[in-house]
Amino acid sequence: GGDCPLPSAVEGYDDCKVAYPSYIVNEVCEDALPYNSEACNYDGGDCPPPSPVEGYPSCFVSKPEYIGNGLCSISLPYNSYE
Repeated sequence: GGDCPLPSAVEGYDDCKVAYPSYIVNEVCEDALPYNSEACNYDGGDCPPPSPVEGYPSCFVSKPEYIGNGLCSISLPYNSYE
């Protein structure tokens, strides 16, 4: 509804478009899509690449310890059907 800026291109990442480009390569892992994606080089290298989650063959996340830890992570890819 206009509350957020429209995604814009991130310099150096041709296919990466995010609302806040300054969040890429800021030494803080923005562990949510689209920041933590292959197109954005996993937040410009701030996040570790996704790895598989044991027991969930279609689930790949940067922090597998977040799956089944008793806390609700509301952002993708953590809160998904996979």
